[in-house]
Amino acid sequence: MNKAYFFAIVFGILSFSFKNIGYVFQKKGVNEIIALSASLKKKAKIADYVKNKIWCIGILLPFLGGVFLAFGYACGPVSLIMPFTGVGLIVLVFFVKFYLKEKITIIEGISIVINIIGIILINLKGSAIRESYTTMLSLLDRFFTLQGIIFLLFPACILIILCVWSIKHNNRHSGSFFALLAGIIGGSGLLFQKPFALGLKLLSREHSIVICFIIVSCGGVFISLSIFAVFLLNYAYKYGRGILVAPLYSLFQMLFPILGGVIMFNEWRYLDQEGIIYQVAGICLIIIGTGLLLYYNEKKII
Repeated sequence: MNKAYFFAIVFGILSFSFKNIGYVFQKKGVNEIIALSASLKKKAKIADYVKNKIWCIGILLPFLGGVFLAFGYACGPVSLIMPFTGVGLIVLVFFVKFYLKEKITIIEGISIVINIIGIILINLKGSAIRESYTTMLSLLDRFFTLQGIIFLLFPACILIILCVWSIKHNNRHSGSFFALLAGIIGGSGLLFQKPFALGLKLLSREHSIVICFIIVSCGGVFISLSIFAVFLLNYAYKYGRGILVAPLYSLFQMLFPILGGVIMFNEWRYLDQEGIIYQVAGICLIIIGTGLLLYYNEKKII
């Protein structure tokens, strides 16, 4: 593994650790805000969130993780970095158990282990992943192809419909649906962070108005989608347990960019058959583990 890929992985691990710790603080803050609002017999307002220090820390940490992720993107491919969210997932489980005091059942523990095994399989041939674009414009073109547009819009539209259905049915399954939508929106933002990070890297070598425009535009899209994802995530926290909502969000925020790296950026182009099998098997295990976690928690609600 070359030096750039090594730093990409290190920055990825730091990013996902900060992000997942932040999600736990957000959940803790939401719990306190809801409890305080209930005791005062009033609805929680935006000011209540801003005044809660734990919630504010939970908001700041993922954005700090986003800074580390930008450095990681400048060093390596999306498909190489994103699977290391498994390290953040381990941190997440630790904090949920000992900070939120939520009990982790055997089935929930098994589902998390399945996800981690899937992440390990994805990384067995991770060093063979290559970036297939050669210029900034060739990278940006991937966002405007038919397959890129469908990939970015279709899953989000389906989940928006499910979230609307949930709200109209007394927020039934809102914890799950909004966590999934937050993960996809947040994952979409991470895809736009790739040209943003590449632009910053190029700007250090050459000064260009075009590159500056790309940095500002992609950075604006990334920040906007990230803020929207945080809003959706906190809504999910109101109706779902931390052990359900946070992993769903974290895993889909990881899985969506991995698939984006394949579908939009063609980063599996240089993988051999064995490498593709490992990648597909790993992704399937992640889907199975996440599905098990989702089914078990929703069954308890019903």
